Amino acid sequence: MSHHATNWAIQQRGIKPALKVVLWHLADCHNPAYGGTFPSQEYLAERCEIPRSTLNGYLDQLEEAGLIARERRRKPGSRRQDRTRYYFPFEPQFSQFSPTAPSPETGHGSPEAESETGQKPSPEIGESRVQNLDSNPVRETVRESVREKDARETRWEEPDEEDDAEENSKSLERRVKALEIGRHNNPWPGSLGKETRWAVMQFAKLTPGERMQAEERRDDYLAACGGKPVSLGVYLRDKKFLDVAAMKAAVAAPALSSSIAAPIFGPAWCSARTVALLAGPVRVELPGDVRAVVMKSFEVLAKSSSAGARRYAASKGLSIDADGCLIFPDDFEEQELRRRRISEGFPEVNRLQDATKGPALIDARHASIKPFCEPVPIGSEVWEDWRQWHGQLLYPWLPDTGAMRVVWFPAGGPGEISAFEQHVKEVFHDRG
Repeated sequence: MSHHATNWAIQQRGIKPALKVVLWHLADCHNPAYGGTFPSQEYLAERCEIPRSTLNGYLDQLEEAGLIARERRRKPGSRRQDRTRYYFPFEPQFSQFSPTAPSPETGHGSPEAESETGQKPSPEIGESRVQNLDSNPVRETVRESVREKDARETRWEEPDEEDDAEENSKSLERRVKALEIGRHNNPWPGSLGKETRWAVMQFAKLTPGERMQAEERRDDYLAACGGKPVSLGVYLRDKKFLDVAAMKAAVAAPALSSSIAAPIFGPAWCSARTVALLAGPVRVELPGDVRAVVMKSFEVLAKSSSAGARRYAASKGLSIDADGCLIFPDDFEEQELRRRRISEGFPEVNRLQDATKGPALIDARHASIKPFCEPVPIGSEVWEDWRQWHGQLLYPWLPDTGAMRVVWFPAGGPGEISAFEQHVKEVFHDRG
């Protein structure tokens, strides 16, 4: 992977989002230490989640735009075709293989277009070395109209649905099969030899980003289950991969001496939630191709709802240029990691704040912390102090409070949080 190449790909403007996804994955394969860029079409089609017929069209468009050049090679000692070598404009060999590279003599067209015959001018037209076309029986080349070109490009953007469905289906089946078999001789318990069609259907319903999460967190989920996982299809349908952090935290935590059901926003709930916040976030990592994942998700949303795509871009802190392409800030990865740290880094807090499951089950000892908590009116000055405290420490804020008028917090406001911590240590002295 070349960061220089991927950064260059992201900076390109004026091309459609689908083309930028292909360009980014090509750049991601760039490795000067190993001689350049040699991805197979099967690999590119799978990473971009498009059929090979569509990929070939996109590669043609990128080449026409002068963003890539291709060297079609044959294996040494045979006539068999070898993998295509791709070049980018910042590489010295680019002009040698690019059909759009300018002539070194004139700056336009290819060097082959220059006459090297040294012939005398035509007697019919004096200075010109080209025959008078008025008497030339050869038909003039028909130029492609703007409308025809747009229609051709549109055909590439809207490939045959049957081919697209067939290619994507094969790709999804391979990925689900890989989930079933595993990469470390650890097949999914009870899945080998069974029909996977339903699991493939559930996998297809996920977003591209969710599919990557399902693959990346597979082994962690199986380890956290203690040998009793749900079936692969249910893992995908219920998005169990999103619960891995909470499951790992539950495995690491000591067993509760006794437990109670704590109503949301109440004093015992407040104690449990604050303790979970103060424990700090679990480790959150970004996928290496996070920009490509975001671009692909944006492209999929844009096909069904432009408003939904705009909301998605806004949620990622991105703007959209006049060509409909996402504009990434230089510190996007840092911002995205911060967002994911808030949304995924506190699984126990997320569990406590899930009001759809009713009162949360917590350690009974939190009930004894009630004297060190206080009700805070929603919208009050102390309420805003707590909101600011959460923002400064990158803690997730409260969910919708509905008709509640007050929410319990540690007594004394954020400035007295150390006193609250001391009380908790005294009550939970056996945990240190």
